[in-house]
Amino acid sequence: MGTVPVKIHTYMQFRDKFSEVSQLIKGKNKILLASHERPDGDALGSMTAMFSVLRTFPGKEVVMFSKDPTPSNLSFLPFVEHIVSSTNFSPELFIAFDYGDFSRLGVDDEVIRDADIVTFDHHPEFNQRGDIKIIDTSCSSTCEMIYDFFISEGYPITPETAKSLLTGIFTDTGGLSHVNTSRKTLEAAGNLLRYGASLKKVHKHTFAGKPERVLKTWGGILKNISREEDVGMAYVAVSSDKFEELDASLENFEGIVNLIAMPPDVMFSLLLIEHKPGVVKCSMRSEPFKGVDVSRIARALGGGGHKYAAGFEMRGETLKNVVNRVKIIASDLQ
Repeated sequence: MGTVPVKIHTYMQFRDKFSEVSQLIKGKNKILLASHERPDGDALGSMTAMFSVLRTFPGKEVVMFSKDPTPSNLSFLPFVEHIVSSTNFSPELFIAFDYGDFSRLGVDDEVIRDADIVTFDHHPEFNQRGDIKIIDTSCSSTCEMIYDFFISEGYPITPETAKSLLTGIFTDTGGLSHVNTSRKTLEAAGNLLRYGASLKKVHKHTFAGKPERVLKTWGGILKNISREEDVGMAYVAVSSDKFEELDASLENFEGIVNLIAMPPDVMFSLLLIEHKPGVVKCSMRSEPFKGVDVSRIARALGGGGHKYAAGFEMRGETLKNVVNRVKIIASDLQ
């Protein structure tokens, strides 16, 4: 019987860079943390986890920034009440999480002009910045990377810190079910439970407990799945009128694109939401055995993401035009 290859832990692979980040943290007193626009569980989880640790360091002034407000289903995360959407804070150190493209942070270059920059990200390298960039696409989530950083550097993981980290891991793996869930991911999640996080509570706030109105929204959307058989795409398009009629928010649609991709003959799924007139947010999903790298489609349209989970946003295009553009790119890639 052959041996099973084991991936090198991130904290071993990036041990030297982790140490460099720790040295920067020790030497700086004004620290700004930031996550991407329309933050998800991984973005807010990694940022609040770092805040929960750094706030205990004597003499540190730590500020969290997010261009957009905290989604209601993530308001249970610790310290989110301290997140600001604008600031004239001039940091000595700027740490950014889970963003893929620097423009998604919404941070004014003047604000961080004199700061050292550190990036933690599990998105493919594209337009990240940093005097130190720690990027690992094999990690399930940025929260898994932050967990590795804390373990490597011996930082304390309190129940609050564990809650933040487990939320990012749980949400970015679809409840520990997506292909990005590795043995290492499960080990990290198990250890976070030992540190005091509650899987039951994380699940309740992020995936369970959806209001009846949201479930009806999902039902109405899933009745309107369309197909482009020649490229193996299934999609749903929600117009701005329909979005307004549903009285919904973008967070209410999280998870639907995964359901659209479930039929075995669907190679990839596309969910288009015109959440403002002329502004279309698009999410795509696929699976390894289906052989479609949706990140290539997203990048061709100005977006990004992972191989099997990606997205982009378009302005000034009709829903029909966006579908056609995706179809053309997908056809060219086949």
